[in-house]
Amino acid sequence: MGSTVSSLIHQITWPKAIAVAIPLGLGSIIGALQAKPTIDWYPTLDKPSWTPPAPLFGQAWSVFYAVMGYASYLVWKQGGIEAQKRPLTFYGLQLVFNLLWPVTFFLRKKLGQAQIVNLATLALASATAWEFYKVDAFAGKILLPYLAWLVFANALNYSIWKKNPGAGAPLSARESLYEGEDKKNPGNEGYGPLQGRASASYSPQTTRTSVARTAKSAAVPRVLLQQHSFGQQLPQVCRRTLPIKAHAVARPLTSRRFSAMTHASGRCLVV
Repeated sequence: MGSTVSSLIHQITWPKAIAVAIPLGLGSIIGALQAKPTIDWYPTLDKPSWTPPAPLFGQAWSVFYAVMGYASYLVWKQGGIEAQKRPLTFYGLQLVFNLLWPVTFFLRKKLGQAQIVNLATLALASATAWEFYKVDAFAGKILLPYLAWLVFANALNYSIWKKNPGAGAPLSARESLYEGEDKKNPGNEGYGPLQGRASASYSPQTTRTSVARTAKSAAVPRVLLQQHSFGQQLPQVCRRTLPIKAHAVARPLTSRRFSAMTHASGRCLVV
């Protein structure tokens, strides 16, 4: 056992260790930066049923970073950077785009732009695998699982992007919590029972997706629920929403004030 470990240690050269450590180290740094949105923001997104568990992503990327680093070492060994400038250039470019994707998706929350970055990563990684294969067949072959993972990542990114068209876009101060055709206004079928006071809140960092999820549980003061049953006493002319930040309803609204606001504007009150 001791001789086997010693033999493995002797096989690990500094160039090989550095080649593996570069993508692993950079990936770890980006992973640390995206930890907060991964925990706070990512779970709020609508995702397809075939989405893997979040911890699996970190484990998979650690393996792929180590494999691509080792593959780059095998190519570098065939004459160094000068002799293998073309394949190693492709490798460097695909690594840059690879690391740019989590920055775009998790930190900037730009799902559409992340899809473009993901496609560019797949194209560059495919070119890298082909260039590696021409230099060292084994170096090119061991990148095939990485390419398959990128295809899957592109499909997942696209699905999440389409399911969350407004994700990451900040709400303006005058934007309604229930903006959009798929949102229910008071009085519409499917709005659900309302009790208590509004619990949704607004901040410049709040996104449409998170507000939409929170606002589904928001409600108006109990006095309004008692005197204005939604769907019964609201005016028929009510077609648009009167945007009011939920935290602005800090004190109970009287039925007179509520009626004046809705009848004068011809809009529904949304909190």
